Amino acid sequence: MRQRGFLSFITLVILALLLQACGRGFEAQEACNFLLNNNSQRVSWKARLPVRLHIHQSVPTQYYRPIELAVEHWNQSHPEQKLFEIVGYGTTGSSRPTRDGHNVIYWLTTWDQPHSREQGRTTLHWAGSQILEADIAINAEPGRHSFYAGDEEYLMGPHQVDFKSLMIHELGHALGMAHMQSPGSVMSPYLASGVSRRELGEADVHSLLCEY
Repeated sequence: MRQRGFLSFITLVILALLLQACGRGFEAQEACNFLLNNNSQRVSWKARLPVRLHIHQSVPTQYYRPIELAVEHWNQSHPEQKLFEIVGYGTTGSSRPTRDGHNVIYWLTTWDQPHSREQGRTTLHWAGSQILEADIAINAEPGRHSFYAGDEEYLMGPHQVDFKSLMIHELGHALGMAHMQSPGSVMSPYLASGVSRRELGEADVHSLLCEY
């Protein structure tokens, strides 16, 4: 009995030392405006690029072009590495964001009431610091938001939300980026109606290059 107890104690000591050694393997990283995991590591796609996007069948076709332009905008901002690729249009399946291994853009006509003023929401799933899936939902609840799908900014009405600007913002979240308060950032938390915010600010570019 004493020997067995002694061996159990040795086993616990070894496990504790292994856990400490593993813990020392995680060095805190500069946030660079990215989400951080519990070990203060930036959460991103790492080398698993480009992010392969599907546009759900719920998204009206007139919004395909702004999505494509938003994707092009991010790709042009990082010419050494393609960040996004649209691989499916009119994709079927679940009508709401679901953890299914696919990155999907959804158009939702019902939205949870505590957050009904949201224009869109990106949901990330990750393991460790590796993003595995990103789903983007657009708040298309009737009477809530009027989206402008055109590319000529001067034609946008004062009460319309610029859809290209919104998609650029949500794609930033899909890369792992958090909200940013820096002036001119596409990751600013709120996009006012009648306002376009299509160009990445200096802080956005710095964040992007910090991780990718």
